[in-house]
Amino acid sequence: MYADAHCDTLTKAYDNGFSLYENPCQLDFKRLKEQGCSLQFMAVWIEPKYEPSGAFKRCNDVLDFYYSQISDDINTVLTCNGISDDKLNVLLSVEGGSALEGKIDN
Repeated sequence: MYADAHCDTLTKAYDNGFSLYENPCQLDFKRLKEQGCSLQFMAVWIEPKYEPSGAFKRCNDVLDFYYSQISDDINTVLTCNGISDDKLNVLLSVEGGSALEGKIDN
């Protein structure tokens, strides 16, 4: 089992209209599966132009894009016990705290 703890592909694919399954970015689901990756962290990067307001919406737009791209062979890890042995596991992360826009409820 191996895991990659960071990539910027999610936001880049969203911005450029690329598929997460196959794209010219750092990585894609096809290559990760071919290489036997078990767990991939995918970061949502909030560019400074979306701060101070707009970061929360931007984050949610990128996350909605992720969920529209996944299929049954992708497992989104939501808990420490949520890793699947027979799927590509993806753990979503958000870089920095700007997406909260100063509100813990966000």
